[in-house]
Amino acid sequence: MVALYIMIRLTSGIVPRQILEIHNISIRDMVTMRISRLKRVHASGLSISAGCALYMFGNYGAEGNFKNASEETFASSVLSIGLVSLLFTSISAGFVVRREMKRQKQTNQSIATPIIDVGEVTEASEFWFVISFIGTFTQATFAILTAVTMSQISNSIMQLILPFATLLFIGSFFSQPSRRGLMKLRVHAAAFVLPSLGSWVVYEVKRKNPFRVALASCFLLGSLVVLHIGFKVRAILGRLPPREIERFLINTLFTGGLQTLTTVSFLTFRTTKCMFENKIEKCSSNALSSAYITSYIVLGWSMKIIQACIRSDLSYNFTLTIEQVARMQLPFWRGAQGLLALVTGLCATFLFAMLNGTGQSHTLVAVVGALGLSSASLCVCLELYLLYRAQKNLNQVVTIKKEKPVVELSWLYVVVCFVATLGSSILWTLNAIRSETWIWVVGYILAPISGLAWILALVMKPRRTDTKYLWFLKFHFVSYAIITELSGAVGGFQEAFFNGITSVIRIPLWCWLFKIGLKFRMAVGNLPDEGLSNFLCFTVLTKGTATLGPIVFFAFEIISCLISANDIEAEKCRNTSHAGLYLSISLVIMTTLTLYSNATPKEVQRATALTLKKIATLKNMTRWQRIQGMFTAIMAVTSLYLFSVLGVEGTKSHAVFLYGLLCPFSMLIVCVRSIVEISKQLDQHQQAEREG
Repeated sequence: MVALYIMIRLTSGIVPRQILEIHNISIRDMVTMRISRLKRVHASGLSISAGCALYMFGNYGAEGNFKNASEETFASSVLSIGLVSLLFTSISAGFVVRREMKRQKQTNQSIATPIIDVGEVTEASEFWFVISFIGTFTQATFAILTAVTMSQISNSIMQLILPFATLLFIGSFFSQPSRRGLMKLRVHAAAFVLPSLGSWVVYEVKRKNPFRVALASCFLLGSLVVLHIGFKVRAILGRLPPREIERFLINTLFTGGLQTLTTVSFLTFRTTKCMFENKIEKCSSNALSSAYITSYIVLGWSMKIIQACIRSDLSYNFTLTIEQVARMQLPFWRGAQGLLALVTGLCATFLFAMLNGTGQSHTLVAVVGALGLSSASLCVCLELYLLYRAQKNLNQVVTIKKEKPVVELSWLYVVVCFVATLGSSILWTLNAIRSETWIWVVGYILAPISGLAWILALVMKPRRTDTKYLWFLKFHFVSYAIITELSGAVGGFQEAFFNGITSVIRIPLWCWLFKIGLKFRMAVGNLPDEGLSNFLCFTVLTKGTATLGPIVFFAFEIISCLISANDIEAEKCRNTSHAGLYLSISLVIMTTLTLYSNATPKEVQRATALTLKKIATLKNMTRWQRIQGMFTAIMAVTSLYLFSVLGVEGTKSHAVFLYGLLCPFSMLIVCVRSIVEISKQLDQHQQAEREG
């Protein structure tokens, strides 16, 4: 399906842009559904093929044979339906485009794009309400069947379609905010919430489980409170100017809703992977993890809906800027919300890593999931509080203040990075003294995180050139790099000579990196205020955080495998451990190169960059750039191989270890040689500026 889609995209490149614009389906068109019958057919075909592709992608990596013929038939049918839908859509669109290209050639005139002025979009089409009602009615029907018949099949189907029905209900609830009549919405809400949660109460009463009866009753009462708040939020949304309502419908409700629906579909289909591999009883933890992550995603989308209800001229007072985050000068409520969002993100990452395993601890998943759900719910409550404050200040005069450039990051980030590196040093010191398995396992898992923390801490305050701060940087370097490697060498020599000697060899590399880092830090400090602010906010803070996310995910993948094996020394987790460690190290090296290159002047970046134009033409490339391209290709291929190995349990494979080494090794060669080249160009640029 991917190959077919790529062929379609390449073929569409020969079609004139005016014809493509006529047949493009925009989000605005989807909101109003004012599109031709042919476009509706094409949209349906693409939706079916996208859903089938998500199902196959979610079940990618499933091991073992099909349990019965029906499973094999179903999987083959999904693939066939997706291929046929995509092929039919592309062929029918191709015939239409070909006919219009012929007509354009015969008339010798360009086809003008028809402009249909539908005015400002303040409500979505009734079509979406009908779709939502069908989905929620189906969910309520299976819920009632579950309570009446106590059937496990209907219960499983109800749990499967519940996330989709909830998304459809939220979408239809806010799809027509300008309408004042609430009877239709109240009937829809009652037909969805009362049968679904009321049937859950009846189901638990029949099972004679008092705790779950109380829990279901609390959910029912809580849902009524949420509905009451939802009507209030909808009324606030309906009072916004028409232009802002249109922006909400297109960007927040439909675009955000489609992204949320795609993610929820993938998580649901990822859960079925476990059911293909094992009995359904062994997949209860996976299903619970998927349900919790889905709840986080739906709550995140709800937060965006609430944020869109704040009028644009007032949103400045309630919106965080990257400069405020960099200085950590945050209002209390925003700071608390950021902390809760961090907890939710960590819980979601951990639970997503648990999806790839089987036989996980149900209690652990429940505790982590409940913690994340509580944090996400509190985030939504704080957002509602901010919306309440915004409504009280509707007549307030807003004065927009320009943020001052950020010349250094907050001490909080430096302290967090120092604690992260200190923790790694303590672990490796303990390993040298006691040499226990759990110590070096945790040390290896945390090694990429601590390495990234040290690299980022080096440039967080680039204009601090006083003696005290420079001594702090040297102490930070010795306490992390030198002590860690010396402790690793002592512990390594106790196990194998190779492990110890590699730690000793890395010490000169760390010293060279620290020397280059101090020089690089001076170059960053010489940037103008605006350039320094952009570097600290968007390169160090934003990209550093973006790199930390995958590294934490790889760490949780390793932890998930160890929990599944119930053994800290599990031999079958070596493949996942090596893959996650190599990928994390490669990301740290790549971030180092990104930091160094982004801090140099534009002239130096253009002189040393390997652009797509050079790669496409293979011209105007130096010998080193050709070598760099080769090593980058090796790194890309091996990283894809390592990513596919994540979660693969079984006998230790030496291929993973050997081929995996190529990924960080290739990236290290590219990084070291590029830093040397950039340093050389930077020296020449600074000398030319002094002479000029």
